Amino acid sequence: MDRIKLTKDIKDILNILNANGKGYIVGGYVRDYLLGLIPKDCDFCTDIDYSKLKDIFKDYSPKEIGKAFGIIQIVYKGKSYEIAKLRRDVTFTSFRNIAEVEFINDIYEDLKRRDFTVNAIAYNGSNLIYLSQVEIDDIKNRVLRFVGNGKKRIEEDPLRILRGIRIAGEKKLLILEETKQEIEECKNEIKRVSIERVQDEFFKMLKGENSSNSFKSLYDLGVFEELFPKTYKNIKLNEISEDLDKIDSLFLLEESLVLKLVVIFNKSKDELNYLKLDNKSKKS
Repeated sequence: MDRIKLTKDIKDILNILNANGKGYIVGGYVRDYLLGLIPKDCDFCTDIDYSKLKDIFKDYSPKEIGKAFGIIQIVYKGKSYEIAKLRRDVTFTSFRNIAEVEFINDIYEDLKRRDFTVNAIAYNGSNLIYLSQVEIDDIKNRVLRFVGNGKKRIEEDPLRILRGIRIAGEKKLLILEETKQEIEECKNEIKRVSIERVQDEFFKMLKGENSSNSFKSLYDLGVFEELFPKTYKNIKLNEISEDLDKIDSLFLLEESLVLKLVVIFNKSKDELNYLKLDNKSKKS
């Protein structure tokens, strides 16, 4: 499990980082590979200073997409990649906006700020790096668990509730009972998140694989009721789940969103108006 197969382009970027400092692949790419899935987007992190990082990749259209967080985007052979400076999130606002970060050089400290154990594994081109055996065991057992104190992770960013449910559904992970309890006890925190961020994650969930599994967890854990109380009272979970599965069998995932929204909000369209749909989707 210590070796991850990388494409030539990803290996090239990692080699450039490691030639100038320390570079790592983090997050979903590592998680999906270890789960036996085909990885999609690849994100990097590094101990290289921000200004030097831009200079190193000056020939690859470096773009500042989060200077306060030490993040640049490069275009390497026609594909975009994000590279972030290792950091520790120090303080958050009440609306989850990160108010202060501290740039660091320790990958282990960076991993501590991650949301779930399956996302808290890095790869430096030779070895996997993780906080404890828990991360590896959770990958092997296909388990979703918060890093550290789940309530604190939710308090930092309540959107992690939706993200965790989506990841568990898409990747067919088992949500631990203690993790379910943490979500249920903190589900009202989701109301602190802007509707734009909620919508983005909710739509990803509906457009993703195994959307009926994700929706079932969203419903069973009481999160859907927090977001859409009227709709919650008007729907039957079994019927919705069957309809979502049927739509997935007939349409491409990207094309299924509007149909799924119609199925879910058919009896309470006023709550659908909370979401910021484009005019074409609204007319549909």
